[in-house]
Amino acid sequence: MDYSAIRLIGLDLDGTVFTADKRITPGTKRAIGDAIAAGIEVLPATGRPLNGMPEEFTGIPGVRYLLGSNGAFVWDTKAQKFLVHHLIPTPLVLKAYDLFTACDCCFEVYVNGRPYTPEDRFRRADYYFPDPFIRAYALRTRVRVADFRDFLARQEGAEKLNISFPAAEEKKKGLEIARNLPELTVASGIPTNIEMTRGDVNKGAGLLGLAAVLGLAPENVMAVGDHENDIPMILQAGIGVAMANALFSVKAEADVILPWSNEKEGVARLLRQVTEAHHEQG
Repeated sequence: MDYSAIRLIGLDLDGTVFTADKRITPGTKRAIGDAIAAGIEVLPATGRPLNGMPEEFTGIPGVRYLLGSNGAFVWDTKAQKFLVHHLIPTPLVLKAYDLFTACDCCFEVYVNGRPYTPEDRFRRADYYFPDPFIRAYALRTRVRVADFRDFLARQEGAEKLNISFPAAEEKKKGLEIARNLPELTVASGIPTNIEMTRGDVNKGAGLLGLAAVLGLAPENVMAVGDHENDIPMILQAGIGVAMANALFSVKAEADVILPWSNEKEGVARLLRQVTEAHHEQG
């Protein structure tokens, strides 16, 4: 595979850049820094909100752009503004909230880069976020709201809806409810959640939206991921890459399947190949 045309790389975080214990290894940090030094824009492409972007990644010198909420926004850290920003209209947010009250879940909204959560449900964070790493991240980033529906009604819209379930069985019920919201894109970043954005919004649209701002074509773009919410950017990028630990459905859509997992610095190994291709090109 010829990587010499790549100028923009979107990296999923959980299961891709991060190890199972939510670390970015020193080798991966070095590889990201070396790729940036070679003239390649490297950015996180995640379902996380702006305030949930990991400093381990954003603090790497040269990281300028941040894609979050599954492509609902791209933030320019230098200009301190959104380059891409797509919202679910408030009436649709309220419709979704009312529908999901029928199931056992914690319904959250991402607004202007921050996740808001109903206070009564979030008191049971250990129940709705059974994974200890995800629970710790949620406790660190969420803004708790008492009258949640009233809060929703007063917003201009939401970047993303994040619905967390205590178990996969409850998530199945949530997916049935989501069928009543055809105006929204439904994805999932972990086994016990549903993530919903505006119908035309996904990681791929966000990544190519940034590429257009930068004057780049799809063939200049690489996307790397492991889970179903990564499929759109893997399909739309010039080169779509699946980790060794990726879901089968993700591998089926990828141009490249890495022989290395997130535990074996798969991203670092890939980035070294891309950087080497740039150096060889001169």
